[in-house]
Amino acid sequence: MKSWDREEHTHFDVIAHFFKLAERLDPKHRAIQQELERYMRLRLRDRRWMPEDITRLHSEWYREFYRVLGVEDPYRELKRRSTNFARDVLEDVKFSSLREVVLASALANKLDFGTRLDLGDETQLPLTREEFDRVGDLDLFIDETNLLIERAAHASRVLYLPDNCGEIAFDRLLIRRISEINPACQFTVAGKSSPMINDVTLDELRKLGFGESVELISTGTNSFGAPESEVSLGFARAFEDADLVIAKGQAHLEFWIRFDEPRLFHIAYTKFPIHDAGTGRIPDAAFVVLHAERYGKGKPAYQPRMLRR
Repeated sequence: MKSWDREEHTHFDVIAHFFKLAERLDPKHRAIQQELERYMRLRLRDRRWMPEDITRLHSEWYREFYRVLGVEDPYRELKRRSTNFARDVLEDVKFSSLREVVLASALANKLDFGTRLDLGDETQLPLTREEFDRVGDLDLFIDETNLLIERAAHASRVLYLPDNCGEIAFDRLLIRRISEINPACQFTVAGKSSPMINDVTLDELRKLGFGESVELISTGTNSFGAPESEVSLGFARAFEDADLVIAKGQAHLEFWIRFDEPRLFHIAYTKFPIHDAGTGRIPDAAFVVLHAERYGKGKPAYQPRMLRR
């Protein structure tokens, strides 16, 4: 998706939330925040001197936030609370079908703190345990769940691209349920190389014990999406070998929507509208289980730099 297709205020909201969460708003850092907002406003107005791809734009901005403020992981406490929340829900709620597990994984994608607009209480989780009691009634804006389950039942190698901490517990359950109907299927889960908001990293996947049942790899980058020029060779090979790719979250949807990759499915909750000729306008606050064939026709294939012939 194009950077300038987003509502302008959403770009500034991510700056404000990061700076507030980092708890470094002394006069010097407030001035830095204002200058970053001014710089971005000028670039958006002129549609130049900025990456066209929104995931690259926001990746570069967040990297600058970490560098300027000198913080390592300001979302650490929110990650911990999200993980505990997910653990409590899964101990209490049982899902009757694979479809319900897919829906629970979509619902859990609400555990996103980089795009929250309610800055009054940045520590409040944007999801309640009671929402999972009604997960079977979740209304999907795009519902290709049955097709995803069918493809998963016959897949040999699945590459799973997770999104956030806490949410990852529901992804783990989804992987386990798919393995029950397709025991021969091999899963590879790719975490970020280093912190980026509350996205799950490779180290965090290891600490959660994921490596017991799946292969764990790093994407090779902390970027949103999987930029062709940044991903690791291991990720590139895993992508090439997979016959099914499951990508979680809005950032992955905004990244992959530029490519023709029919092996890919998205499970996401949108925080901002998404615009594309293939999907039409997907509004904010929409749950989707979406096959990439819907948007991919006529677009280039995804080719990581090190695998280009």
